[in-house]
Amino acid sequence: RHRLISLLNFEKTEKVDFDNNEDNLLVNGIQVDLVYYTDDYDVPVITDVTEYCLPDYSVMGNIDTIRNGIILCGDDYLSGLKEQCADYKDGLGENIIIDNLNHLHNGNMDVYVERNNPTEFYTNVITLQKKVFNILSAINKKYIGGYKWMYRELSAMKTAPEGLGEKFSAMFSDDKHEVIESMSRIIQETLHLANQTYPNLN
Repeated sequence: RHRLISLLNFEKTEKVDFDNNEDNLLVNGIQVDLVYYTDDYDVPVITDVTEYCLPDYSVMGNIDTIRNGIILCGDDYLSGLKEQCADYKDGLGENIIIDNLNHLHNGNMDVYVERNNPTEFYTNVITLQKKVFNILSAINKKYIGGYKWMYRELSAMKTAPEGLGEKFSAMFSDDKHEVIESMSRIIQETLHLANQTYPNLN
């Protein structure tokens, strides 16, 4: 790890963050996190997702990094991992959709409007947006790498309700009753796309 930092001429900002297995570095004034995993950790949990189709969201974040990352060294080893992560199995997509269907409801959002409780209302909005994003990621055969780039990823998806990023963003300023109706339409569109992509699912 220290050799890689030295080779790349990165500047360390503080000591290693052991909770996240990462160094906090500066590259041309931009913070970069160098995350460190060993193959005895990575390979078994990656196989759980890629081969056994377990919808483990934290592991899928690592797989997304491997799948889209640029190899700087260790090509012999990492190219094999990239190949393992390249194939997105239908079983994984189906399991992700089933997992997110379990709680795909509006959570009594209209009640929170009547109670004038915006905290619970928007908590439900955010939960539903993330579940829709997860389902669309499965439809587009993308490993879910988290939500910090959700809007950029939505705009790049080939199969998704039109203008979904803009609709999601508008929900935080629109009339709350309109938000409920809009979310309902988006969920129906998303489920229709899921049925087209995975016709074996009910």
